[in-house]
Amino acid sequence: MNTFESIASLVTLIGGLFTLIISIYKFLTGREHLKDAKKKDIEVKKRSYLIPFAIIIISIIVVVIISLFVLPLGFFSDPSTAGLSPDKLSEKADELLAQEQYTKALETCDKILAIDNKYADAYFQKAIALHKLNRFKEAEDAYKAYLDINPNNDIVWQKLGNSYNRMHEWDEAINCYDKAIQLSPTVSEYYVSKGWLLKYMSKYDESIKTMEQALDCPHIDDDQSYKCYLAIAEDYYALQNYDKGLDKINKALKYEPKNGDKSDAYNVKSQILRKLGRDKEADEYQQKVKDLAKDN
Repeated sequence: MNTFESIASLVTLIGGLFTLIISIYKFLTGREHLKDAKKKDIEVKKRSYLIPFAIIIISIIVVVIISLFVLPLGFFSDPSTAGLSPDKLSEKADELLAQEQYTKALETCDKILAIDNKYADAYFQKAIALHKLNRFKEAEDAYKAYLDINPNNDIVWQKLGNSYNRMHEWDEAINCYDKAIQLSPTVSEYYVSKGWLLKYMSKYDESIKTMEQALDCPHIDDDQSYKCYLAIAEDYYALQNYDKGLDKINKALKYEPKNGDKSDAYNVKSQILRKLGRDKEADEYQQKVKDLAKDN
């Protein structure tokens, strides 16, 4: 239904509402010729009982009309988006997401979908806003609505996996990460998302394998390389394979994390060295952790 059809329907409903109100009013206030006063008194009392009921019915009708027709048309919304096309509204939603104005972005996406319920990007933007607002189940629904239109978008599959992850629906999350990997097998981020979840699930061998697949991706950056080797070292530590853990943490320290803070790696290396009986070296790396904490 386009905007003009919606307005026409709204006008028709409002006209019907007024007709109903007038009819009820006439019924409640009209006077009929009654044969006797007693009968008239009874009729008046019956009508007085109907007044609250009529008010409730009219209120419900008004609320339904506002919810279904007035709000989607944007009559009480931000005037800066009034009359914009879906494409322009989508640009506005991107701006609001970048500004972390997630509630307003959500409202803008709903305006797009009121105009065109097959506008895929609006579902994607809506899902992002909902996820940021910690409304993960609704985000799941919005991502699925997008995938119903464009099922081969690897980014959306990964983000749907993230929403499942936050809801602790880990098998579903893994399936989504696998779908993203299937669609784009050279994107390291998808392996990293899956690897961290496997690690959280204490599936250390699978986590190691997945992180190594991430490291084999051609465009992995230093920050992700650092995090992958750090995660692998922690997995080997959990498996009590301290020699391999030490090898991986040394590789992690060759890379520069995005925030420049290597305290996590120093701490893991200190723990591994202590397990290997190299206490003096362990103390040195623990001191590095303390020094970084003072600097921050």
